[in-house]
Amino acid sequence: MVRQLIFLVFAIACILLSLHRESATKVKPRETAGFSALNAMEYLKVIAAEKHPIGSTANQKVKTYLVDELKRLGLETKVESGYVKRSYTGDYNRAAYVENVIATLPGSEPGGKKVALAGHYDSVFEGPGAADDGYSIACMIETVKLLKDQPRKNDIQLIITDGEEMGLLGAFLHIEQHAMDDVGVLLNYEARGNEGPCIAFEWSDDNAWLVREMQKSAVRPITSSLSYEIYNLMPNSSDFTAFKKRNVPGINHAFIDGFSYYHNPVDNIENLSIESVQHTGENMYLMAKHFANYDFSQVESGNASFFNFYGFLIRYPSSIDLFLLIFLGLFLCLLVGLGLKKKEFEWKKFFKSLLLMIGTLVLICAANFGLATVLTKVYPKYATFYSFHYYNHEWYLIAGLGLTLLVLYLVSGKLTATKNRMEVGISILLLLTLLSVALFIKMPTGAYVTMLPALFLAFCIMMLTTRGAVANSILSNILLFGFTFLIAGMWSFLSHNLFLAFSLYALPGAVLFMILSGYALMYLAPQFWKKSGKVSVVIGVGLLLFLGGLLVAHIEQSQPTESEPLLTNLMYVHDVDSDKSYISTFDNHLHKGHQALLEDNQAKRLPRPLPYSTYYKETALDLSQYKSDVSEDLTTATPYDYVLKHPQKANVAYIDILNYKNVDSLIINKRVKENLSQRGRRYRISLYGIGLDSMHVRVVPKDSSAQIPVYIGVEYGVLPEELTLPDGSVWNDPVTYVSHKILIGE
Repeated sequence: MVRQLIFLVFAIACILLSLHRESATKVKPRETAGFSALNAMEYLKVIAAEKHPIGSTANQKVKTYLVDELKRLGLETKVESGYVKRSYTGDYNRAAYVENVIATLPGSEPGGKKVALAGHYDSVFEGPGAADDGYSIACMIETVKLLKDQPRKNDIQLIITDGEEMGLLGAFLHIEQHAMDDVGVLLNYEARGNEGPCIAFEWSDDNAWLVREMQKSAVRPITSSLSYEIYNLMPNSSDFTAFKKRNVPGINHAFIDGFSYYHNPVDNIENLSIESVQHTGENMYLMAKHFANYDFSQVESGNASFFNFYGFLIRYPSSIDLFLLIFLGLFLCLLVGLGLKKKEFEWKKFFKSLLLMIGTLVLICAANFGLATVLTKVYPKYATFYSFHYYNHEWYLIAGLGLTLLVLYLVSGKLTATKNRMEVGISILLLLTLLSVALFIKMPTGAYVTMLPALFLAFCIMMLTTRGAVANSILSNILLFGFTFLIAGMWSFLSHNLFLAFSLYALPGAVLFMILSGYALMYLAPQFWKKSGKVSVVIGVGLLLFLGGLLVAHIEQSQPTESEPLLTNLMYVHDVDSDKSYISTFDNHLHKGHQALLEDNQAKRLPRPLPYSTYYKETALDLSQYKSDVSEDLTTATPYDYVLKHPQKANVAYIDILNYKNVDSLIINKRVKENLSQRGRRYRISLYGIGLDSMHVRVVPKDSSAQIPVYIGVEYGVLPEELTLPDGSVWNDPVTYVSHKILIGE
C-alpha cells in the first residue's frame, strides 16, 4: 500500500503542478512598470456599469466614453458607422446600424504593417458584459497608454467593434470598408466565462511564426495546436472569424472558466477574476510592444505543432508529425516482432486484451454520458444555463473521473493477471497509435496529443522487454514515474478544458485521457491495481471522487444564491391583431423564478409569428400602452408605406412574413432593402439600432390583388408590472413584445 500511496501522491502532485503552471498570473501593483489589471479596471468601471447592447442608449454612452478617453490619450480616433445585414439559413436575417470605434497610435515608420488589437464593446441584452467583452477594451486602453511613450516603428490600431453579440456585425462592417492588407498581425480578445487563464485558442493559418513570436514575448502563454484544429472544425464564431475571411494573420484569445457567468446578468465587475484580466492584459501589452517593433518581412509560411507542458510552450514544425507517426508505426511493429522472438507475446492474449480495452472504453464513455443525463433530470433547472453549466459543474468532472476509476478497477484484474504483460502494453500502444492516425487525418497538428505519449510508452516497452525488468524494479519505477510526469503535464489541463468547452455532455471526452492513462498503468504498474490485504487504494480514491464530487456539488452549490443566481426568462406578449396578451418563457423547465406565474401550464409554444416559447398562458393584463402608432405614410406617392411610432425606445424590432412568394421587395427606414426570392418560405429579419424609436416600412408586392400579412414585432426591455423574484433568482433579459399585423394588397 505504501508504494501505491507514494505513486498516487506523485501523480496528484503532477496534475496539480500542471494546472497551477497553466493558470492565470498574479496581479501586479498599480505602480508597476508594466501592465497592472488594477489600472485597467478603472476603465471597466465605466464600460461595464450597466448592460449596453447594440442600439441602446447605454451603448451610446460607452461609445462616447471610449472616443473621449482615446482622444485624451492622444490617439487618432474616429467612429466608423454604417448599416450591415447578414443572412442565415432558413431565410433568417439580421440588420443593424453599428458604430465601431477605431483608434490609431502612430509608429515612427508610417505606411508599414499595423499591429491591430480587436475586441467588442457591446454587451448582450442580459447583462453588463464585464468579461464579455468589456475587460478586453479596458486592457486595450491601458496597453496604448503604456505604449504611447515607448519607441515603436509600426502603427498600433484598436478595432473596437459594435454588434458582435448579434452576429459579428461590427467586424463585418469593418471588413466591408477595409481591405485589411495593411495589418501585419491582429490580436483579438474574447471571453466565454469570467475566470481562468487567457488561452490563445484560435490561430490564422501559417501560424508557425506567430507561435514563435508569442513564445518570445508572452508570459505564461497558454495554447495548443489541438485547440486551433478543433476550433477550425466548429461552427462557433467571434469577430476573429470575420477577420480571418480576409486572411489577416492573427491570434484569438479568451478565458473560459466560469462558463456559468457567460451571457449572465451577473457578468459584472464583482464576479470578474482580476487575475484573468492581469494575464490577458499583460500578454496583450507585451505582444503589442513586441510586434510594434517587428519586421513583418520576416513572416514565413507553415504551421506548427505546439502545446503547453507544465507552463512551458513546446513547439516544432508540423511537417515533423508525419515522420514521427511513421516512426511510431515502425516502433510498434518492431515491438511485436521482439515479443514474438522472445516468446513474451501471444496473439490470442493480445486480441483478448485489445477487445477488453475497447469494450471498457465504450462502457466508461456510456456510463459518463449516462451520469450527465441523470444529472440533467435530477437538476432540470441547470437547463437555464448554456450547456447545463451550472456554477458547480466542475465537481461533476471530478465525479466522472471517480466513476471512470471505479470501472477501470473492475477490469484491471483481467488485464493485469496475465503472466506476460507485453500484450497489455502492445494493446494500449496500438490504441494510442490508431488515435494518432485518426487525429493526423482530421486534425494534423493535433496528433501530438496521443503520438508523443505513445512514443514514450513504446520506449518503455522496449526498455522493459530488452532488459527483462520486472514490476517494481528500479528501471520499471523510473519509467513509470517518467510516463506519469509526461501524461499529467500533457493531458491534465486538456481534459479540464475539454469539459469546460463542451459542457456536461462532454464528460465522455473529458475522461478519455484518464481511460488511456489507466490502461498504460495496467502495463507499467500492474501492482497499482492490486489490493493490499482487503483494501484497494483505487476503489477508495474512485469512491471518494465519485461520491464526493456529487455530494459537494449538491450540498454546496446546487441551490441558487444571490451571487450565483438562477436565471429566469420571462416575456409578456401582446398580439394587436387578436387583442390577446400572454405571459411566456423559453426556459425548458419551470422553476421558482416563474413558477407562480406559469404553474399548471403544459409546455407549448405561442402561435406563429409570436416569439418562441416553451410555456405560456393568457393574461388579462392591459398591454395597450406598448402598442405602436401605425399609420400609412401619406408623404410618399407609393402605396404600402407605413410608419410605426413606438411609445418608447425599443430593444429590437422584427419584421416577419410567413409566406412571401408574392413580395418583390422590402425597404426598411429607406436604408435596408431586401429583394425577396420566389421560394415563398418564411422571411424574418431582426433589426438592431434600426427602427427602435420609429420605423418606416415599405413592402412592394408583385401582385397587389393578393393580400400579404406582414407582422412587425417590437421588443422592449421592461416588464409591464412589478414582480418580485424569489431569493437566488435573477431576471435574464425580461421583455415585453408587441406584434402588429399589416395587410399589404387589396
